[in-house]
Amino acid sequence: MSTELQQIADEAARLFDAAVTMEDRDFNLIAHGAQRADIDPVREASILSRRSTSEVRAWFEQFGIATSDEPLRTPADDVNGVRSRLCVPARWRGVTYGYIWVLDETRALEDPVVVRAVALAEHAAVCLARQSRQRRSEAAVVDDLLAADRESSSAAADRLRDSGFLARGDAVVAVVAGVWRGGAPREVAIDPWQPPGPVLRSASGGQTVLLVPVRRGDDLGSAREIAALLLARYAQLLAAEWRPALAAGIGAPRTDLLDARASWQEARVAARVAATVPDAGPIAEWDALGVYRLLAADTRVDLAALVIDDAVRRLIEHPDTELRHTVQVYFDHAGNAQLAARALHIHRQTLYYRIAKAEQVTGIDLRTGHGRLRLQLALTMAPLLEH
Repeated sequence: MSTELQQIADEAARLFDAAVTMEDRDFNLIAHGAQRADIDPVREASILSRRSTSEVRAWFEQFGIATSDEPLRTPADDVNGVRSRLCVPARWRGVTYGYIWVLDETRALEDPVVVRAVALAEHAAVCLARQSRQRRSEAAVVDDLLAADRESSSAAADRLRDSGFLARGDAVVAVVAGVWRGGAPREVAIDPWQPPGPVLRSASGGQTVLLVPVRRGDDLGSAREIAALLLARYAQLLAAEWRPALAAGIGAPRTDLLDARASWQEARVAARVAATVPDAGPIAEWDALGVYRLLAADTRVDLAALVIDDAVRRLIEHPDTELRHTVQVYFDHAGNAQLAARALHIHRQTLYYRIAKAEQVTGIDLRTGHGRLRLQLALTMAPLLEH
């Protein structure tokens, strides 16, 4: 939270002697005055969740707050417990950057205090506009740093060094978080979070990319904490139907900013795995991916052709899905028939029958180490290669 913006909120609360909140144009909470006993549910919810819901936003925007050049009063909604309040749009150069809200139901719009609040809102708009430019500039630096073009990446690293934000020798790790379905990212029009501390960020569509400084060797504690906080923020903002698709990936640290792209690519692979493999998510780390690192191959199509051949595909596409599941559980228990049968709640003879049938379908001899490795690798990677 900006100290300057908090000071503006405090001054507005003092002027009105009333409950005050300040939100950006996306209804994210920026600052608020001291809590009072007479607040309504809308104010309480926005402070607790740091954001108003889409329903609340639609309710207030219907009164023209997004385009108004002047303060205005929004009406009460007795059904939903919403009190009438003053809205002072924070506008600068014809653009609305946010709002100052005052829980005051009686003051006239011509009151000198409201006029003074307009000046405060203009000051807030300048601050918010500056923050918006900084975020866009920061995102551009991150995008250049992660570009395949080495010249763009080097220039971005130099800009970061010159700004004093990070030096070329500082270690960083990439975190990718957002919405994934079918092993691929999905567009969701939200900008979820400004991360704490010296973290570089670029957000677009349904994903956020963070570059997190690593202060001690390969310690990923900060990256893990930030990834968890970011997913929690996405969960707050998204409709329930999207939440199961949330996932995050963490790459391996790099000691040179010019190598940040490699950590970013690793983080993207880890996020795909976290979103697709039930036991891997919701946050997966590159160093723990094991065989799933194969997804970092140049193209998914080439990898699928190499791993899933015709013999394996016959099992994957077989109408009896129990065959594939049985073989997977058998592999998960290192070929121990007794443990696999117990996990499947079937008799060992039933297990042997299904394994034999899978061998018949594929033509692969599962008594050999090569045959088991071939089929296990294919079944393990298939969920991430079939889309």
